[in-house]
Amino acid sequence: MEQRAQMILRTGTRRGFSLIEVMIAIVVLFLGFVFIYETFFVFLDLFNYYADYLDVGILIESKLWEIKDIFMHTEEPEGLDNKGVFLINNKEFKWSLDYNLVDEESGLYRIDFSVLAKPAKRERRFLRTTYVSYRKDEESVE
Repeated sequence: MEQRAQMILRTGTRRGFSLIEVMIAIVVLFLGFVFIYETFFVFLDLFNYYADYLDVGILIESKLWEIKDIFMHTEEPEGLDNKGVFLINNKEFKWSLDYNLVDEESGLYRIDFSVLAKPAKRERRFLRTTYVSYRKDEESVE
């Protein structure tokens, strides 16, 4: 009986949690859920970016090799398409090409190839830059 009296004096007659304790616990849980929710969508967006990059990466390389071949065999490329569209998995990827002569003596060109992916929410841009030099055939110089 004496132990029970000491217990009551120490804790009072209250049993359970106060409203303040419950509210603090709810706020902490809510902040934890918000953090997890936000992190999930950041990783989901990052995953979608790399999925698009994998889809279009091979086509970018293929198109760059095609463009490099044209530049390597013609002194001044004419009739080269500067814009186009890739259609992959019902997604439209618009590409554009920009090239500048860097060094006239060596025939060095800078080629900028950019791809714009415009899915439902956010647009993504992939940019590749490369250099190519016009190569004169030794036989045609004679």
